Amino acid sequence: MVSKRVSRGGFRGRAIPILALPSMVASFLLVIFSAVGPARSAEPDGSSDTARVGHALHVSGQVGWWDFNEAFRFDDDLFYGLRAGAWINPRLSLEIDLEQIRTRDEERREWSRAVFLNLHGRYQWRPERLLSPGMLAGVSFMAADNEIAANSITEGLDLGPTLSLRLGRQTSLLAEILFRYTSLKHSYRADGTGAGQDEAVQYVWSHGLRLGVDFAF
Repeated sequence: MVSKRVSRGGFRGRAIPILALPSMVASFLLVIFSAVGPARSAEPDGSSDTARVGHALHVSGQVGWWDFNEAFRFDDDLFYGLRAGAWINPRLSLEIDLEQIRTRDEERREWSRAVFLNLHGRYQWRPERLLSPGMLAGVSFMAADNEIAANSITEGLDLGPTLSLRLGRQTSLLAEILFRYTSLKHSYRADGTGAGQDEAVQYVWSHGLRLGVDFAF
């Protein structure tokens, strides 16, 4: 299990088998790399001026702002990360990204680092155009390293609109809004003493904005 006792008013994710997360990531990567061949040979509607022809793999660096639900007791703050993915057809990309945010607990005022691992699918309606709207959906895992949530993992579902601006044949600027529905379990002390008691798992919404530069190869 990957949970520890937490302090008054803290949170932790639902306990999940420790092998579940790497197994999911490995399966996701297997799907991405098995799709590289078909994606390289795909031709979108006969167009010869599409940035993804011959460029199945892509990577990007990204920065953004995350707005935590107040149940997390974390300050909203900037985050940064890296993303890698593969176009399984001209409109649909499977992506994995790792992001980090360094923020403070609102009550204890202690610095903490939280890491997000996201597995997403991104669909773009008009990939051949200069400006292409789309939709992103997937799952997210967050791990925090402070006393409030020591070695805890929370799971969530992601959904949000995206916008891609093509800067060149292999480069795009990405703007995305993410809405995340996350599992959360509180630990509290009814009388201020003794061991904490766990409440039932609840689900809360958080959201964020991120910008990135994507390079296809």
